[in-house]
Amino acid sequence: MSRLRLWLRCLLRPGALEREIRDELLLHLEMETEKNLRAGMTPEEARRKALIDFGGVERFREQAGDERPTRPLESLLTDLVGAVRGLHKSPGFAVVTVLTLALGIGANTALFSVVSGVLLEPLPYAESERLVYINTYWNAESGFEFEDYPVGSPEYFDYKNQNRTLESVAAVSTEPITVTEGVGEPEVIRAGWVSPSMFTVLRTPPLLGRTLVEEDGGAQPAQVVVLSYDFWQRRFGGDSTVVGRRMGLGMEVSEEPIRAEIVGVMPAGFGYPDRGIELWGPLRLDPARTWRGGHWFDMVGRLAGGVTFEQARSEMAAIMEQWAITYPDHHVGHGLQMRPLLEEEVGAARETLLLLMGAVGFVLLLACANVASLLLARGEGRRREVAVRAALGAGRGRLAQHVLAESFLLAAAGGALGLALAWMGVKGLLLLEGGAIPRVEVVGMDARVLAFTAGAVFLAILIFGLVPALREARVNPADTLREVGHRSTAAGARLRLRRGIVVVEVALSVLLVVGAGLMVRSFRALLAEDPGFSSRDLLFANFSLPAAQYEPEEAVVFFDALLARARMLPDVEGASLTTRPPLLWEDQNGRFHIEGRPAAPTAPSCCMASFLLVGEGYFETMGIPLLRGRLLGADDHRVESREVAVVDQAMAERWWPGEDPLGQRINISAGDGPYYEVVGVVGSVTHDGPGVVWPTFYLARNQSARNHPFSSLSAYLVLHTGGDPARAVPALRRIVGEMDPSLAIAATLTLDDAMRGAVAAPRFILSLMGLFAALALALAAIGIYGVMAYGVALRSGEIGIRRALGAGEGEVVGMVVRQGLAMAGVGVALGTAAALAGSRVLTGFLHEVSATDPLTYVAVAGAVLGVAALAAFVPARRAGGVDPMDALRIE
Repeated sequence: MSRLRLWLRCLLRPGALEREIRDELLLHLEMETEKNLRAGMTPEEARRKALIDFGGVERFREQAGDERPTRPLESLLTDLVGAVRGLHKSPGFAVVTVLTLALGIGANTALFSVVSGVLLEPLPYAESERLVYINTYWNAESGFEFEDYPVGSPEYFDYKNQNRTLESVAAVSTEPITVTEGVGEPEVIRAGWVSPSMFTVLRTPPLLGRTLVEEDGGAQPAQVVVLSYDFWQRRFGGDSTVVGRRMGLGMEVSEEPIRAEIVGVMPAGFGYPDRGIELWGPLRLDPARTWRGGHWFDMVGRLAGGVTFEQARSEMAAIMEQWAITYPDHHVGHGLQMRPLLEEEVGAARETLLLLMGAVGFVLLLACANVASLLLARGEGRRREVAVRAALGAGRGRLAQHVLAESFLLAAAGGALGLALAWMGVKGLLLLEGGAIPRVEVVGMDARVLAFTAGAVFLAILIFGLVPALREARVNPADTLREVGHRSTAAGARLRLRRGIVVVEVALSVLLVVGAGLMVRSFRALLAEDPGFSSRDLLFANFSLPAAQYEPEEAVVFFDALLARARMLPDVEGASLTTRPPLLWEDQNGRFHIEGRPAAPTAPSCCMASFLLVGEGYFETMGIPLLRGRLLGADDHRVESREVAVVDQAMAERWWPGEDPLGQRINISAGDGPYYEVVGVVGSVTHDGPGVVWPTFYLARNQSARNHPFSSLSAYLVLHTGGDPARAVPALRRIVGEMDPSLAIAATLTLDDAMRGAVAAPRFILSLMGLFAALALALAAIGIYGVMAYGVALRSGEIGIRRALGAGEGEVVGMVVRQGLAMAGVGVALGTAAALAGSRVLTGFLHEVSATDPLTYVAVAGAVLGVAALAAFVPARRAGGVDPMDALRIE
């Protein structure tokens, strides 16, 4: 009966509803009495049992509720109160449901908090969506491929003057420098050397003083600096009179002492190109420089008003085409590239976070499916109540509203608890990411995250509340009241719906477990890969000598003395020097020319490799094996010795395939400098992280004092110790202080620390994928258990008959377990097919493992089926222990 008709009848005939309740009761009492008579009872017994079962008019009124028409809000409040009472009577159901939802919503909210901060939160600059990042690339036409490479000075000035789509462009570089005087002890910090236009591009005013201006830059930049907020607070205690003071700076690239004037302080939170920059000074940019082979900085720009990113990129492509014609030796296969600054800041973390967001979304779907199954089971216990409500005039909308009100309460409680779990989860994620995720400082619970949680709650209501609500709304009162208990054929049909839900749960869990399994195999392959060196207890200490205090020859003397004293430290078994230790990325890549081959930069002889300047005993200290020829000996490390080089196997195979590289000569100074004779070939080392091998050659670092003066001023000291390498740090600091009190160690790092940083991203993905897979498997197991337990209760009569006819306990247990495995098998098949279809999503995250790896798929299928068998075994044991007489008596 429609709500409008019921409303009109109550207005025109006030007693109509009471008479309908009485008539409906009489009808159902007669039907129940007749059923009891057919069961063999006497008329008196049949009537008495019917009255006991139905409980009288007042009980029906209480069950059915007041069905008089009310305002929508009033009816909703009535249903909410009724839902609270109903859940209070079933605390176990309520607790399990809320916890299941809280896990799903909490995991999704925690990860979305990271996604929101990293991917959706704008950069802390005015109109940051108009900022672009620019660097260069090299493609196959140039003879080698390199996706991201710095920009050179002529390219910067040409593009700045020729483009019309950017209102301003800035050059940005970073370098470690030593604060030699001012306040406190000497300290090595990271400085940003920028064109003064950077502050115009980013549109961030200073907190104190001013930023850099155009007059500060040029070929002879002014000795002025702008401090970061954190450095100002830490080094100067937030002194507001700091502007105008001077501080001593030791730099590798300045041969004169620098006493830079502090002209400004930036506000808290400003940090470009990253938050680790402590101060900014003007970058030396000479418009008269015409050689296009030097590259040492990146660029940032701001789109002009009304210009789109695609328009700016199209203009850049046109400029690159003209450069390739004008400068074919340098710009065939080489040019500028542009992308939004936020995209550059986020980097590969975008794909990582989106993958994890998709995975955790499956966990929420699984949680909702489990709750829907619980609600369907709960609905079985109150079908008679719903039928009576429908018989007494409750419309479908009101019946559905009653169920949705209960679903709303469960989802709201789950969402509230999920928020608390998410708050803790965010802290856990930030501890777990270990440097794998950029911009973590902006991650937190904000309005966007709260809106997401509200959306997750609404989605949960739709997913797990809609199906039970629609089922109850479509109930047929007469059919339901004729059913004999819950063990009817109709109840069996409803069981099939729950089985379908579990099949979907198993399929989703297979998707997640396959992803986690592939990540485990990939991570193991990554860790098992030979890094190219055998030493393990290593300490890396970084030093940077200011050019104003040290001539190149003096730097050689300093580092030789440091090396000699370091070798005398307790537990030190070996020591040497290098410009870049393994696993610590610093841009040391460059082009070189092989003697006797065409010298045109675009010819295949124009090669790209990573080069290292190493000290005496470096290969022995690191445990890098010699494959052919010889290593760099003591004579090779004298300043006046002839130029020789050692190449690794990757370089030999790349540039001398099928040839012997020994005796070949290479030049790294565009033909102006000396040629180095290759005297040995060593094993390849993963300098850029596990699994990343780049062609590399090694030069004796002391020769750099003669051929590359500035490169002799910085080095990493490498110590191979017999125990914990970190114990050598205090003694090393003492040695440096005794040798030069104005110096400081830039950084110390053990090999274990470097390895943790190198594998932070895959470890982060693996940890979360494993957690989500475990949750999915647990939810699927709970779903299987619930369906099998319900099925056993539904078929207790049939099981009793089987036992009475001679079926043993083992036979019954096997039957139930097989049914559970059959249900799980369908889910495994569907999940495997879905995983294979979507395998391309994981390809970019795997190392030395195929996304369709058969071993992983077979292992996952076996594991899921094993869990399903365990989940089905508990209700199967209960079924095997059914007493035939008790089961038949109940039936």
